[in-house]
Amino acid sequence: MLSSISRNQVFTLALPVILIITIITSWGAKTKDNSNLNVLEPQTSLGYSITDKISDLQWQIAIGGSEFLKEQGKKYGLESYPKELEPQITESLKQGFTYAFKESHSNPVVIRKILILSKFLNYASETKKFHQALNVLNPKSDVDLIVLRLTDPKAKETLMSASDYKTLKEELPWYSDLLAYKINKNPSNSSLYKKGYQQLAIKLFLKFLIALGGFIIIGILSFIALLFYIIGLSRKWFKPHFHFEGMQSSYCLEIFCLYLTLFLLIPHLLKHFIDMGQQVPFLQLNVILMLALVWLTLWPTFFGTSRADIAKALGLEGVTIFGVFREIGIGVSFYLASLIPFFILLLIYQFTLQQIGANPAEGTHPIVPMLESSSDSTTIIWIAVLAIIIAPLIEEIMFRGVLYRWLRGRLSPTFAILLSSTIFAAVHPQGLIGLVPLSFIGCLAATLREWRQSLIASMALHACFNSATLIMIITFLR
Repeated sequence: MLSSISRNQVFTLALPVILIITIITSWGAKTKDNSNLNVLEPQTSLGYSITDKISDLQWQIAIGGSEFLKEQGKKYGLESYPKELEPQITESLKQGFTYAFKESHSNPVVIRKILILSKFLNYASETKKFHQALNVLNPKSDVDLIVLRLTDPKAKETLMSASDYKTLKEELPWYSDLLAYKINKNPSNSSLYKKGYQQLAIKLFLKFLIALGGFIIIGILSFIALLFYIIGLSRKWFKPHFHFEGMQSSYCLEIFCLYLTLFLLIPHLLKHFIDMGQQVPFLQLNVILMLALVWLTLWPTFFGTSRADIAKALGLEGVTIFGVFREIGIGVSFYLASLIPFFILLLIYQFTLQQIGANPAEGTHPIVPMLESSSDSTTIIWIAVLAIIIAPLIEEIMFRGVLYRWLRGRLSPTFAILLSSTIFAAVHPQGLIGLVPLSFIGCLAATLREWRQSLIASMALHACFNSATLIMIITFLR
């Protein structure tokens, strides 16, 4: 058997190797059909990117706002009020089309939508864009032929047949109603087409207004929480409670290396079952396997370390009901206080990425397309359990409990926070695009670990970030 010293040296040398393999594997994750999953531009169920889906959302909300104002104007006799806003909405959409065309000029799905929207808003006469689109769209595609014919600004009159509508409805469900309403001459059908595009657009616009109200309330709470922590730091209210009691930090290194190794093996295990033709409940099995990773923290018991010492070292000791609620409250308040700096960071980061030709919206977790495309409530529940409960539990134990404890024994608090957070961000599948935002979240969680010692506050913070993301996706991208 290897001595404890030689074993420690082996794991110390193994950690960077395992980390590199984990990052490469995570950033080049495989889908169920074994095809490469592009972590910089994940695809939705319809074959276009999350970035394009966000563009859809922006256009639908803008048109929904216009339609809502028209409806309210008719209802309350304010016919002139919506008309005053119409030029602003139209100009905003034009700018959006120009940007989308520039960014996605080689994407036929985006071009189809721009042409349909241009026709609907009466400025399809921009023939330059139309002719540019001819080089992108496929003349052998039925959908492209229909879109080209019905949106041609040079055509004197265009008619949409029932077969045209059916074909477009399958590929472009919302946009087909938009185009059919614009060019259809039959009043009885027009109301049906109008209902088809108007209901979704107005619904999204109202969701946007509700979300905007929620953002304002959360923004006020965030400002109050941030002010509280700034005052507290200036008056030295907060003292670090981190300690080195409990098991030896060398065991933390071993646990983390074992965790990364098994983390790498789980996708291969799932793929093995799939290759065998087994019907694998992917999400459920993923939850079970991730929960099983918690048992790795008992690794030191094989070498005589007590469970109490393990819990003490990992920030899991002395958990009481009052203590749990107190730490959750601290985690939530810390989350609120972090939102303003976080969004400022995102704005700066977005600007920087745009300068180098990248899009921050492309740094999306591969599970997002699964959530966006699923109509099964059970799947959504399992994803929520995975994101809000399992991920914060496992990742905080392993990164802030295990990894941070080992780094903290060798580095200052500042460097331990920065390095553990960078590793935390790097092993996520969002790729380079997600590195900075995830590192920031990791820094917040590690700061709570240094301050509170207990992991519960950092778990609460982690769960808050994941919950907010999940709510936004379910509300707008599904």
